[in-house]
Amino acid sequence: MISQWWEDIGDLRVRIDELPFVRGLGDGTLDSGAFVWYLEQDALYLRGYARVVAGAARLAPAVDEQAFWAASAQRAIAGERQLHESWGVREAEPAAVTIAYLDHLSAQGDYRVLIAALLPCFWLYHDVGSRLHPLSHAGHPYRSWLDTYADEMFAQATEEARVIVTRAAAHADDLTRTAMHEAFRISATHEHAFFAAPHQQIGQKR
Repeated sequence: MISQWWEDIGDLRVRIDELPFVRGLGDGTLDSGAFVWYLEQDALYLRGYARVVAGAARLAPAVDEQAFWAASAQRAIAGERQLHESWGVREAEPAAVTIAYLDHLSAQGDYRVLIAALLPCFWLYHDVGSRLHPLSHAGHPYRSWLDTYADEMFAQATEEARVIVTRAAAHADDLTRTAMHEAFRISATHEHAFFAAPHQQIGQKR
């Protein structure tokens, strides 16, 4: 079922791959200012994201799902600290794309719709990271990012998130399933906007 959701955002995934930010991240030619801007916003996003995921843990109907979302919230904070501290990321004001994405996630009151909205953050990052990772090497300026999202533990977490969302969708009524699909699609759109924003910001400053 959710494999069809993934197919439905195929055009969006192609557009993500074609973004200058993603291409430059892979081949190492990305402007360092764009990357730092992205990390500043990512730090803000992950803090808000961790709170939303912790909310999913509180709403989860099963103990294994509670444990998964609680652990995911903790990993989001830990990962943010490790990656961002290594780049000396400073406090920044949240950009419009960051606010919009977090507002979308925070607006989901139904547990099933909420976890569908959370899934693209796992799935798209793992998809992009795993395909860019073969370009990683000792001298790559963005090796830490490439290694983070191709990590085996992140792959396992992504698969577990897919399993949980698939199970929720399978037991949902048609109306809820439609809302889940829509929340998933909107989150994927926000992911594209988040990847596009750094290049746009740097271009505006020049």
